Amino acid sequence: MGLPDPVPEYRFWEGRKFAFDLAWPAVKVAVEVEGVTYTKGSYQLGGRHVSARGFRQDLVKYAEAAAQGWVVLRVLPLHIKTGEAITWVQRVLQTRAPLPVDPGATPPGTSPPPLGVSHNPGPLPGTPPHPLGET
Repeated sequence: MGLPDPVPEYRFWEGRKFAFDLAWPAVKVAVEVEGVTYTKGSYQLGGRHVSARGFRQDLVKYAEAAAQGWVVLRVLPLHIKTGEAITWVQRVLQTRAPLPVDPGATPPGTSPPPLGVSHNPGPLPGTPPHPLGET
């Protein structure tokens, strides 16, 4: 499965400058590439994310994102290089993306009606008939 195109530097919080590195706003999924890199056999710290102030701001950003219903995947550049990040994004998108609805499907947590019994109990008493006939 390929990934739908993300929105880069997506600002999710009105009035704040916080932005996700990559986002799929329709399903509230985001990726943050953290400022730790792997070079010459060791991890190197760098970028805003690793300063005390940047760390505190990230905590606020991630807490607000969670409060708004976002799933934020925090990854390293190494995870992108190995393909792990793409796999994680695919898995999260599969759980968050709207699925096609089968109108005859039984809703989750319910049992199908016995054979010969309709899913549609009909109009409520006192309601006029549907203008297009039985639905």
